[in-house]
Amino acid sequence: MIILFIFALLLGTIIHIGVDRHRESVDHPIVHWQSAALVLFTTLAMGFVTQEVIDAKYGAQEYYRWWHFTIFSLTIHFSLFDIIWNSLHGHPWNYHGTPSNPNRAWTDKFWDMLPWWGEIFVRLWVPAVGYGVYFNWNLIVGK
Repeated sequence: MIILFIFALLLGTIIHIGVDRHRESVDHPIVHWQSAALVLFTTLAMGFVTQEVIDAKYGAQEYYRWWHFTIFSLTIHFSLFDIIWNSLHGHPWNYHGTPSNPNRAWTDKFWDMLPWWGEIFVRLWVPAVGYGVYFNWNLIVGK
């Protein structure tokens, strides 16, 4: 069950990497808004699926909703995708493309505004917030 849960959390990232690698291999440009939409819809679908699985196995959970999983999965994607993508291309972990490229993703432009240590902090902080939303929502809302 844990392995399937981790796979579901990473599925949006896995599909994003696979689609972008395929686009590169056939010399098609990577359209960032399409990749973002693909990740969003994948994580939304997995949120609904995991809620159904958890409800079927443990009964309806008052503090677990599909969007908790979606937020957690998106925060993991936000933190890991660039690092995995750069390692597949032989770049340093904090490489964000050439600033003169007009088709760079907005996230690459965002990372350029932070020093390397700020990027490490944000990449660790964002999934920590996602973890908190996913596992501790009842404490956040005070129930």
